[in-house]
Amino acid sequence: EDVSNYDQARGLKVQNARLLNELETLSSMGVETDKVQRTMRLMVTDNESIRRRIAETQKLIQRRKDQIDNLQGDSVSLEERCDELQERLREAYAEAGIRVPRL
Repeated sequence: EDVSNYDQARGLKVQNARLLNELETLSSMGVETDKVQRTMRLMVTDNESIRRRIAETQKLIQRRKDQIDNLQGDSVSLEERCDELQERLREAYAEAGIRVPRL
């Protein structure tokens, strides 16, 4: 009976050591899982931040394109106005009998 108690105690000790080892493994896996989850949350946050910045940049680009389009339209209008004024000036010089300078 003493031997069987000794064998049982030794068996329990071995089983206890194995279970302790498994517990340590599971615990470290839990720590690694937490790290991975934290990293994933940061990546999601970074991704959302990047998407927001991309959307803001796209809006800014569109505003700049609109401004360029408006300025080009203004430029064409001003060129046409300049041409009209030069023509009127030529006509005024001609009516006054003044030789037209080169414009």
